[in-house]
Amino acid sequence: VQIFSATNFRDRASQLKAYRRAVGVREILAIDIPTRSVELFQRSDADDPAWSVTDHGECFEVELKTIHFALSSESLWPCSAFG
Repeated sequence: VQIFSATNFRDRASQLKAYRRAVGVREILAIDIPTRSVELFQRSDADDPAWSVTDHGECFEVELKTIHFALSSESLWPCSAFG
């Protein structure tokens, strides 16, 4: 899980690229606090170099299957869609 609090897109892109290259990493949850957005990067197989990405807006519920962890936007900021 990476939480971004600044809007330096170059640093953000560089960090995400490094995580995607790390051996054994199958899921990355990138939380952008200023924009209240979340990206979930998933690789279906440890040997598959392709990543899928799902973008979530202000209100979301995601699950990191590899570590059995669920996260809702309600944990981070108020969101009327789940209220």
